[in-house]
Amino acid sequence: MDRLIGVFLVTLSAVLFGTNPIFARVSYDAGANPVTYLFIRFFIASPVMIMIMMALGFSIPRGKLLATLILIGGIGAGTTFCFYTAIRLAPVNLIIVITYMYPTIVTLLSAVFLRQSITGFKIVALLIVLCFRLLWVLSLFFQDLSALIRLMQRSFQRLKLL
Repeated sequence: MDRLIGVFLVTLSAVLFGTNPIFARVSYDAGANPVTYLFIRFFIASPVMIMIMMALGFSIPRGKLLATLILIGGIGAGTTFCFYTAIRLAPVNLIIVITYMYPTIVTLLSAVFLRQSITGFKIVALLIVLCFRLLWVLSLFFQDLSALIRLMQRSFQRLKLL
C-alpha cells in the first residue's frame, strides 16, 4: 500500500509541477514578474508546510539543521527563480524539455562521480527519454508531424529497417 501511495504522490507532484509554467505565464500576462510570483508562491506554501509539520508532530528545526535547510532552500529558490525567468524569456515547451533533462543528467553524473552502476533498466529509460527528446527537437524543424514521419520512414527504408 505504501508503494501505491508513493506512486500516486510522485504522479501528483509531476502533474502539479507541470502546471507551474501555465500559472507563471498567466501571472506574467497579468503584470507579475518572477520575484513577485515566487514571493506569492512561498508566502502561501510556508504557512501550509508549518501547519503540516505541526500536525504530524515534527518540531521546528534548530541549529545546524536549520542552517542547512536554509541553505538548501536558498539554492532551491535560486534555481526556481532561474526557471521562472526562463519561462518569461523563452517558449514554455522548450523550458520544460530542458528541465526534464534533469534525471538524465543526475543519472550520468552519479555514474561518473559516485561510481553508481548504470543498470539495464536505467539504460533503457535513458534511451527512451533521449529518443523522445530527439523527436521533439526534430519537430521544431518541421511544421507538421507528417513531414517528420515521412523523413523517418525514408531514413529507416534506406537503412533497410522497414
